[in-house]
Amino acid sequence: MTAILSRSLIFISFVFRISKHLDIYSLFFSQQISTTKFNRLRIINFTTMSNIPDLSKPSTASLKPVIFIDEVAKEPIVAYSNESTTMQHVPLTGGFVKSLDPKGLPFDAVIEEGGDDITFKEGIPNVGHLDCNLYLRFKDDPKKRAYVNYSGIVHMDGASGEIVGKKKSTMTFEEGYVTCHPQFYMSKDCKEERWVDSKNFLGKGRFLRDDNGVLKVQYWLYALE
Repeated sequence: MTAILSRSLIFISFVFRISKHLDIYSLFFSQQISTTKFNRLRIINFTTMSNIPDLSKPSTASLKPVIFIDEVAKEPIVAYSNESTTMQHVPLTGGFVKSLDPKGLPFDAVIEEGGDDITFKEGIPNVGHLDCNLYLRFKDDPKKRAYVNYSGIVHMDGASGEIVGKKKSTMTFEEGYVTCHPQFYMSKDCKEERWVDSKNFLGKGRFLRDDNGVLKVQYWLYALE
């Protein structure tokens, strides 16, 4: 009986010493893992910060003028109006879309029809959000077709509002804030004109009235290089 009790005490002592060592190893490895994670985070943070350029010296984007748009419009009509939003619809009856570099960047089409929906929101009643659609036919081949959709923002106060309100007939491109961001959708027959598929365009525009008082909208389109 004494021998059995002695062996039991020896076994318990052995287990205690092993568990004590395991606790030490566990603590060591957990500290190592925590240190490794911390070092990795330091590296990630350092790498991220080192990739940020000098924010006081931003790179300037290059905008190349490539296309001129001339739209013939009817007078705006109110499509709907409620407590928070008013939308005006502007029917488009003609005009053209023409490249500034016919040989290098061919594009010469007439606007057969279209329309611009301008949404004004409560709180900013003079700022219109554009949703314009143009349906094009190319001059060199009437079977060649294209569709243009553009969003944009226009400020209807100042010169732009005065032209729409028939208080004046012309303005410069610098006087108002008339902008667009067009996308072109080309038919497969438009092989030479498909260069527009690979460009991001920004437009700067104006309103005016011709000698007969007809409302027009014009844009210079710039390709972001």
